[in-house]
Amino acid sequence: MSQLVPRIWAAVFLIGFGASAGVVRAQSAASLVSAAPPNSSWRINHEYRSADRDGMGAPILRPKSELVQKAGDRSVATISWSDGTSTQEWREGGATAGRRPEWPEGMIIAKWTGGNSNSDFGLHWIEDKYLIGTETVRGKECLVFQAPDYVAHPDRAVPGDIRAQADDPRIPENIREMIRSRIADLEKAGKTMTKVWISAETRLPVQIQDSERTSTFEFGPGPGSLTIPAGYAAEIRKLRELYPISPSSRPE
Repeated sequence: MSQLVPRIWAAVFLIGFGASAGVVRAQSAASLVSAAPPNSSWRINHEYRSADRDGMGAPILRPKSELVQKAGDRSVATISWSDGTSTQEWREGGATAGRRPEWPEGMIIAKWTGGNSNSDFGLHWIEDKYLIGTETVRGKECLVFQAPDYVAHPDRAVPGDIRAQADDPRIPENIREMIRSRIADLEKAGKTMTKVWISAETRLPVQIQDSERTSTFEFGPGPGSLTIPAGYAAEIRKLRELYPISPSSRPE
């Protein structure tokens, strides 16, 4: 069981961001969303559609805000959670190492999160075919994109092994219940739409709305430089040793 539980947490983490429409449609998809400036920061505030407690009255653990600081190819997201705790996710070269509040002390998991210009914000899916028009939001003229949730959030698909874990008697019932709840959320989300507002001037995100929440973005100055803590750097190094492939071919 001691080896099984960390693998379960890992699985939950991995299934755990002024022009006319006609002119924009003629542009390449790569130009629709800009990467954040090489030395910058941004705060993301999340407002959820549902209450902070589930149907049984238990609190739901989820991020309320994120402060991201970027210096060159390196960034750190400090995530504030609904239970009052905070965690960090460190990213370098398309790899991210992070943890969640409920994980065992010292547990850090690394994964590939993409190496293209849109991966600062998880908007790899943005293409001109999803452009639906322009709109002014929060005082900014924006390009508006819309796509089904399963396009915008491929991580919300439910892998077969996760379904199997929901019925695995070796896994504690409280963890299986959490997995079943997550599966239900993913299936519900797959039937709805994600909408993104991108500043027409800067090509940076202004607002994202999906089946779970509305997220707003505010940009500011960067940190100058960042040093990845040893534990996070070690997990990123292990990931690169396990998957020694180029940024363009890494799993998104």
